[in-house]
Amino acid sequence: MVVDEKVKNIMEWQEALASYSDDYFFEIVRIYLGAVRTPFNKQNVVKLISNVLRKDENKKILLSYLTEDDVKIISAVKIIPGCTAKKLYQFFNSESVYEKLANLEDRLIIYHVKSQQDDSILLKINPMLRDEINMYAGPGVLFKNAVHVQKDESVSLVSQEFIAALLSYVADHGDCLKNDGSLKKKNYAELNEIFGEDRIPLFMSVLEALKNLSILYESDRGYEVDWDRMEAFSDRSFFDVLCYLCVSASVKFSRSNLIMYAELLKNILVKLSGSYYTSDEILQLGFLLKEGSGADNFTAGRFSSMMSRVFETSESSFQVMELILEKALALGLIVRGKDLETDREVFSTAHQNIREGTECKVLNLTPAGGVNIMPGLNLKNLVRLVKFMQPVHFDTVCSFEINRHSALRAFNSGSGVTNICELINAFSLYDIPQNLLLNLNEWHDSFSSTESYFGFILKVNDPQQRIQVEKNPVLENHILKILAPGVYLFDFEDRSTAQAFIEKSGLEFIGELKTSARDNVQLVLQKLRENNISFSCEEGSEKNPDEESISYAEDFRRNLLSKLDSMELTDEQRDGLEDRIQRNLILTEEQLRAESVRLEIKEASAMDHTGKIHVIESAMANNDLLLISLRGNEKLLGQIKSFNKKYDEASVRIYIEKLNVEQEIFIKNIMHVKRLRNPSVFVSQASGRW
Repeated sequence: MVVDEKVKNIMEWQEALASYSDDYFFEIVRIYLGAVRTPFNKQNVVKLISNVLRKDENKKILLSYLTEDDVKIISAVKIIPGCTAKKLYQFFNSESVYEKLANLEDRLIIYHVKSQQDDSILLKINPMLRDEINMYAGPGVLFKNAVHVQKDESVSLVSQEFIAALLSYVADHGDCLKNDGSLKKKNYAELNEIFGEDRIPLFMSVLEALKNLSILYESDRGYEVDWDRMEAFSDRSFFDVLCYLCVSASVKFSRSNLIMYAELLKNILVKLSGSYYTSDEILQLGFLLKEGSGADNFTAGRFSSMMSRVFETSESSFQVMELILEKALALGLIVRGKDLETDREVFSTAHQNIREGTECKVLNLTPAGGVNIMPGLNLKNLVRLVKFMQPVHFDTVCSFEINRHSALRAFNSGSGVTNICELINAFSLYDIPQNLLLNLNEWHDSFSSTESYFGFILKVNDPQQRIQVEKNPVLENHILKILAPGVYLFDFEDRSTAQAFIEKSGLEFIGELKTSARDNVQLVLQKLRENNISFSCEEGSEKNPDEESISYAEDFRRNLLSKLDSMELTDEQRDGLEDRIQRNLILTEEQLRAESVRLEIKEASAMDHTGKIHVIESAMANNDLLLISLRGNEKLLGQIKSFNKKYDEASVRIYIEKLNVEQEIFIKNIMHVKRLRNPSVFVSQASGRW
């Protein structure tokens, strides 16, 4: 017999409800059915609770109670795959989500069930309400795309030419920074002339990124450019380059984390295309992308498994992503706007404006060595060109200069006149001016007349021993240059490395070497992949809680309170029933039963020392959370680790997940304490609350 999917889901909900701990199960029973006489059949009781939700009038009241916050949490439960309380907390990054989630479960809208794959506790929407709830819930509730936006066009997207000009400048001015990382006065003035003052912050951001990528490295002369590493880095799409730069400008990461965050940023930007969202919504979008799904047909894979490490600790990860998004804004990869309808600050992506560049004729040279570079060339070839140029003025058409100093710099890095001429001819509209060609040859002759070396030198007088050195399998690949017969320059980076290779070579006649040279390790960063995302932020939310339903709920609530006034109740019973009304748990007047109220203190305030002790003890016994308010409106949410009841020094130690710390709090300093059911813990029927 084939069971209908909806019927199957309802059976799962009923089984989940029956599996709740006795304390919580009977609390639900008292709220919706009143006192149940013993003996009873638990499955029959569950069916009676189900019948409450089958009535259209009850559903109407339940739906009219929905608030904007309710619908947001329900929407998140709907679209986050394998949704748990912890994932909800990470998604909203707010302690209040626990209390709101517990309320939605008390209202029978959300239920929890143990995963069949692992020990996690999954959150789901009650299938008896799913069709009606789906009209309200969906990604469109969480992501409010701004339609009428006033765009801020003061920041433009960083270009290949800008990065190339920066490299060319730093190659000649590696000592441009003070010890505190700020620009020296002289260099600030030069950069103001070349780039303009408004682009100096951008210069500093890109500079920081290149330092963290080790493309710029420190030497005795300040920062130097690792041209080989930069050329390898530029051998990818400019979109990927910008994503890596945004991440690297924010924090210095390990290679694996650099790739993870860069890939996450790229997928956020692709998903953001054509839409404007708030910064919080963009962070939440990143969380959904990390989870690998936003809808049932989302394709999970390598990206989602890799990204799961990014948001393991919600607070620090969201802070890191905020820094990255700030740099993406500074580099023009994200654009800012103002929602004219709500005055919200919103953001979109500019990645669709990225010009990848080609191999085209963009150079225009003058006989005196002036070079104008028009837009269009890709970054890799620009990097090759600026090796022998100095920046003069950055604009749409960039001005550079080939002079003696820039040519000597290129010769020193291994370029020759032939290499330089080939590059110029490849990208120039015209032939190289003869004056410039003569100058290049003259400068090269001057450069070649003397050579200076700094490194580990080995001098060998015996011809037979020279052969042994040159043919030695350990040493031969490390000989940079034979300076003269029997005089060898090695590429060893430090004394310990040199000594290790000497010992490994087995040549006992070699003494201790003294040298130093930088190893040009290639930058290995993979191409960033885009997730095949079929998830739309505009899906769902056909209906919103409107004024009519809100008014209906308010009228119904007033009628319930009026009914309460007419009943003969003790103060405790009145408080208990009124609390249920305020928490939107009452669907019919029949639920206002005095005998259904069980006196239970769940919160206490400043002067009530005994009450605070009782709340903490109850929370500890049931493995619940504590929401503690201190002086100055400081609030802490945590799990109890230990409790000291000694009157004068009574204190509670809690673990605060948001901060990942334990903190001891003296009871006398607590202004208010509230016990909250812990949604992240599942306790079986035999062992108490979940």
